[in-house]
Amino acid sequence: MIFETLKEKIHQWGAERDLYIQGTIFGQVNKLKEETKEVEQAFLYEDKESFIKEIGDLYVVLINLCKMIDVTPEHCIYQAYEKIKDRKGKMVDGMYIKEDK
Repeated sequence: MIFETLKEKIHQWGAERDLYIQGTIFGQVNKLKEETKEVEQAFLYEDKESFIKEIGDLYVVLINLCKMIDVTPEHCIYQAYEKIKDRKGKMVDGMYIKEDK
Protein backbone atom coordinates (compact mmCIF):
# COMPACT_ATOMS: atom_id res chain seq x y z
CA MET A 1 0.00 0.00 0.00
CA ILE A 2 1.44 3.38 -0.93
CA PHE A 3 2.11 6.07 1.69
CA GLU A 4 -0.62 8.42 0.41
CA THR A 5 -3.27 5.68 0.77
CA LEU A 6 -2.09 4.78 4.26
CA LYS A 7 -2.03 8.45 5.24
CA GLU A 8 -5.67 8.84 4.17
CA LYS A 9 -6.65 5.68 6.11
CA ILE A 10 -4.89 7.08 9.20
CA HIS A 11 -6.71 10.41 8.76
CA GLN A 12 -10.02 8.54 8.51
CA TRP A 13 -9.17 6.50 11.60
CA GLY A 14 -8.35 9.68 13.53
CA ALA A 15 -11.50 11.45 12.36
CA GLU A 16 -13.68 8.50 13.39
CA ARG A 17 -12.24 8.80 16.90
CA ASP A 18 -12.66 12.61 17.06
CA LEU A 19 -8.89 12.98 17.35
CA TYR A 20 -8.88 16.15 15.26
CA ILE A 21 -11.73 17.69 17.26
CA GLN A 22 -11.09 16.61 20.84
CA GLY A 23 -7.40 15.79 20.65
CA THR A 24 -4.64 18.24 21.42
CA ILE A 25 -1.17 18.78 20.08
CA PHE A 26 0.16 18.31 23.62
CA GLY A 27 -1.69 14.98 23.79
CA GLN A 28 -0.13 13.84 20.52
CA VAL A 29 3.35 14.86 21.69
CA ASN A 30 2.83 12.79 24.84
CA LYS A 31 1.59 9.88 22.70
CA LEU A 32 4.78 10.18 20.64
CA LYS A 33 6.85 9.87 23.83
CA GLU A 34 4.83 6.80 24.86
CA GLU A 35 5.32 5.16 21.48
CA THR A 36 9.06 5.94 21.57
CA LYS A 37 9.32 4.05 24.87
CA GLU A 38 7.53 1.10 23.24
CA VAL A 39 10.06 1.12 20.37
CA GLU A 40 12.86 1.02 22.93
CA GLN A 41 11.25 -1.87 24.82
CA ALA A 42 10.77 -3.92 21.65
CA PHE A 43 14.41 -3.31 20.78
CA LEU A 44 15.62 -4.30 24.24
CA TYR A 45 13.61 -7.53 24.11
CA GLU A 46 14.97 -8.20 20.62
CA ASP A 47 11.42 -8.55 19.32
CA LYS A 48 11.83 -7.52 15.69
CA GLU A 49 8.13 -7.92 14.81
CA SER A 50 7.08 -5.63 17.67
CA PHE A 51 9.95 -3.28 16.90
CA ILE A 52 8.63 -2.83 13.34
CA LYS A 53 5.06 -2.28 14.55
CA GLU A 54 6.15 0.24 17.16
CA ILE A 55 8.11 2.21 14.56
CA GLY A 56 4.90 2.21 12.52
CA ASP A 57 3.02 3.56 15.54
CA LEU A 58 5.46 6.49 15.60
CA TYR A 59 4.52 7.22 11.99
CA VAL A 60 0.80 7.07 12.81
CA VAL A 61 1.20 9.57 15.65
CA LEU A 62 3.34 11.87 13.49
CA ILE A 63 0.82 11.73 10.63
CA ASN A 64 -1.97 12.64 13.04
CA LEU A 65 0.11 15.43 14.55
CA CYS A 66 0.81 16.84 11.08
CA LYS A 67 -2.92 16.78 10.29
CA MET A 68 -3.63 18.69 13.51
CA ILE A 69 -1.22 21.48 12.54
CA ASP A 70 -2.28 21.44 8.87
CA VAL A 71 1.03 20.41 7.36
CA THR A 72 1.99 17.30 5.41
CA PRO A 73 4.46 14.74 6.74
CA GLU A 74 6.31 15.11 3.44
CA HIS A 75 6.80 18.82 4.12
CA CYS A 76 8.17 18.05 7.59
CA ILE A 77 10.58 15.47 6.19
CA TYR A 78 11.73 17.95 3.53
CA GLN A 79 12.31 20.64 6.18
CA ALA A 80 14.28 18.18 8.32
CA TYR A 81 16.44 17.20 5.36
CA GLU A 82 17.11 20.85 4.55
CA LYS A 83 18.20 21.31 8.17
CA ILE A 84 20.62 18.36 8.20
CA LYS A 85 21.87 18.09 4.61
CA ASP A 86 25.08 20.02 5.21
CA ARG A 87 25.55 19.02 8.83
CA LYS A 88 28.99 17.93 9.92
CA GLY A 89 29.74 15.60 12.80
CA LYS A 90 31.05 12.21 13.79
CA MET A 91 29.98 8.84 15.12
CA VAL A 92 30.40 8.37 18.87
CA ASP A 93 29.36 5.08 20.51
CA GLY A 94 27.06 4.22 17.61
CA MET A 95 25.36 7.63 17.49
CA TYR A 96 25.93 10.52 15.09
CA ILE A 97 26.90 13.65 17.04
CA LYS A 98 26.58 16.90 15.14
CA GLU A 99 29.42 19.38 15.18
CA ASP A 100 28.86 22.59 17.16
CA LYS A 101 28.67 25.70 15.04
